[in-house]
Amino acid sequence: MTEQEVEAIAIALHPDQPINPLPIERVKETKQSELEVEQPALFTLNSFEAVPSSPDRVDPAWAEWTTPEMNGTVLTVPPPATEQPSLQALRDWYRQAKDIERSERHLRKIEQVGTAFAEGRSLNHQDIQAFARDQAVWKQQVQGVADDARTILEAVGRLSENGMLFEGKKHYTVFAQDDRLYILAAGHGILPTGDDRVILPDRVIQSRRGIILKLHEGEISTTATRITATDAKRFEQFANLAQSKQLQMVGYDR
Repeated sequence: MTEQEVEAIAIALHPDQPINPLPIERVKETKQSELEVEQPALFTLNSFEAVPSSPDRVDPAWAEWTTPEMNGTVLTVPPPATEQPSLQALRDWYRQAKDIERSERHLRKIEQVGTAFAEGRSLNHQDIQAFARDQAVWKQQVQGVADDARTILEAVGRLSENGMLFEGKKHYTVFAQDDRLYILAAGHGILPTGDDRVILPDRVIQSRRGIILKLHEGEISTTATRITATDAKRFEQFANLAQSKQLQMVGYDR
């Protein structure tokens, strides 16, 4: 068992132990009332030169996306993509690539591609395929956590004023209402917007935890989802523990 797995189990079993908080990202609302994350001026840098690549070979910076596996799980390979993404989609790509723990070389390549795109140059075929693959991995990671969150709610959640709620004493909060699902975390994430405050229970708002996952009718909010690989491992561990506890309570052996 790795140190991360031991830590995940320790957090789930001993919620009163202190956790080092991470800073909550500051946000601002656009005129259209959409959440926008303030971030460095990504893709306006001059530190990366555009490097032409041959269509007959894989750019070394994209080599890691050629293996359709992550943490031992076979991924669903997306169909070949051809459309050029938007600049905002490329900014999301950089953050999502960090969330799925892509290498520094990979992230620098995304910066390079984004800088060239901001200057009017289109992505080549390999760049588009790398973008599509990272997006697929990120979505699968988020969906896995959403499934684990629902397992947790079913096993140890309780009815709240307007939905199902699980509150970890020190770290995570999970809330579901009809076709909406939220996960919040202590010390990081996105502060709830006005629309979120209408939906979330008052005690969740008052906890000052940040949103790290937001689903509505199965659609992932890319502006309000910050699921990292560490979050995914913790939720998988805790979902297994919660399910095991539920089985023990009704008299079954795991």
